[in-house]
Amino acid sequence: VPPSPPPSPAPILTLVEMLPSLVSGGGAPGKCDGTDPGERSEACELALLQQALKADDVGLEELEELSAAVADPPTASLSLTDGNTAVLAFSEAVLDVATAEPLTADSISVFLDGVAVANAVTRRNDTVYEIDLGLDAPAIGGEKLDVIIGATSIVGIRGGLVPRQRLAATLVDRTPPTLASAT
Repeated sequence: VPPSPPPSPAPILTLVEMLPSLVSGGGAPGKCDGTDPGERSEACELALLQQALKADDVGLEELEELSAAVADPPTASLSLTDGNTAVLAFSEAVLDVATAEPLTADSISVFLDGVAVANAVTRRNDTVYEIDLGLDAPAIGGEKLDVIIGATSIVGIRGGLVPRQRLAATLVDRTPPTLASAT
């Protein structure tokens, strides 16, 4: 008799799939399991997480538990356009934990050459945000941009809390050349 095959690994659940098990009183705010048309969309999952956060059904402690249980935390990356617009991209749709809303300037810390910068964050979509650095003059090039994500400030719909991290980029020279003297 051949040996029996190894047991199938347990399915990996996402943060949104795990929400109902931790919502107080079992009164889950809803589900996105695909049993109804359109339920399994990223928009549905984002709305479910947003609703749970706003209703205080899920707090920071539960988010930390859920994040530890899911396989891969969300990732973030920082890039610059040719015009030095900073673009912050996430691997999945995210929300600000404190407000249960899309990210704002208060969701992240931004530094230019080590000095805090008042910035504006514009949402392109659920995973991509532009950061306006508010530069009065064009960059001379070489300025170091740091974007810091706090340990419990941003949550993704599938992977839980975005880990604390510092993302860095170097601004490109946008200062037009000048003529020092003519001969």
